[in-house]
Amino acid sequence: MPDVGGLWSDLTDLVLPAGCAGCADRVPGLRQGFCPRCVDELDALRPAPTSPDPRPPDLPPCVALGPYAGALRAGLLAYKERGRHGLARP
Repeated sequence: MPDVGGLWSDLTDLVLPAGCAGCADRVPGLRQGFCPRCVDELDALRPAPTSPDPRPPDLPPCVALGPYAGALRAGLLAYKERGRHGLARP
């Protein structure tokens, strides 16, 4: 059976466009799902080494784009839990 959930989500976005994935504001000028203010916040992030505390032995090196907060957190949750799969584009 085809995935009608994704189709329904796409059709809904045509009629009722989704708000910004970072702040949920419904503003014109969304760029790949984010408003200009959230795009600026995401553009300012830089990858950095990270690891849990305490660090388990044998854990390979880890890198994170930024802290799990703000527009980054909201965008990840929108993609993973709310089906905003259009956010996967680079």
